[in-house]
Amino acid sequence: MKRLSMLLLCALATACGAESEPGPDPGTATAGDGDTSGDPANPDAPDDRPDDPDDPMGDDIPPPPPGGVQMVTPEFAIPPATEMFVCMRVPFEVTEDMFVQSSAIYQRDAGHHTLLFYSENGNPGVDPLPHECSGADMTDVRIVTAGAAMGSGLSMPDGVVLKLPKGAELWVQSHYINATDNERVVQDVINLELIPESEVREVASTFAHVDLTFALPPKQESTRVIECKLPRRMTVPWLLPHMHEWGKSFKIEIFDDERTIFEWEGDWFDGARNDFPVQELDVPLELGPEHTIRTTCNWLNTEETPLLWPQEMCVTFFPFYPGDGTLMACDASGEVFEP
Repeated sequence: MKRLSMLLLCALATACGAESEPGPDPGTATAGDGDTSGDPANPDAPDDRPDDPDDPMGDDIPPPPPGGVQMVTPEFAIPPATEMFVCMRVPFEVTEDMFVQSSAIYQRDAGHHTLLFYSENGNPGVDPLPHECSGADMTDVRIVTAGAAMGSGLSMPDGVVLKLPKGAELWVQSHYINATDNERVVQDVINLELIPESEVREVASTFAHVDLTFALPPKQESTRVIECKLPRRMTVPWLLPHMHEWGKSFKIEIFDDERTIFEWEGDWFDGARNDFPVQELDVPLELGPEHTIRTTCNWLNTEETPLLWPQEMCVTFFPFYPGDGTLMACDASGEVFEP
């Protein structure tokens, strides 16, 4: 299950792309009023970030919103021609409960996503410095936010939040794909918009309907259909389909015994891996155990070898409330579980 957790969580980068902008010092965390909290991971390290005009991590990442916070990971290196999931502790002390309304995440060039989370067991024995992720990093995970590269992140309805409890140790899973012949020195920045507890209406959880077991034959088109009965009552403000570059089309259906209450179908497009077609809802969906979600993914594998998860993906992701911050998932077998 730990391995499954790591693979599932690599899918949960979210929302729409934004313009680039960056540059805080490595390993810091900054409050919205400009105060700094948390110790730098390595305060004596020289700033050797590459002066690369094509690198979107420049010198002008937006500050956090008023009353919000900014978190900055240590720098770390991605070897040439390598895809890596790197996990590390974020040097930020949570001195009181925080209620996250929205977020914006920024990465160096070659970034795919960042996932900010905490573990209810505190991740004992896990190396806090940047290291290649393993199942040990991903036990009892509670998601705070996720986003893809340059300014995307989670955004919740007014008064609906993802809760970050006092004393939580924050970690990130950072996904980079270095397709160049040179090592890349990279770093992530996370801006969180917070609201006071007095304005909180609901705490949310998250749900992923995910196919983890496909094997897409080479040089041909494939379609997979998965279904899951929803495990509980939930209010859903938006849904996010996710595939990678071999995707051709995606379909989400939610229905009961009498009717379809939500349906979306669309062709996949270049760049959709990082700039996702989030389906915002004018009126949130009111769902329960009488409802089934069906996800249909269609791909064209142009490679010479089969495509497996996580090189390609098939995920419908959404927040729901009321909740408690838990990530719930349902796989191709129809089993609901907590990674």
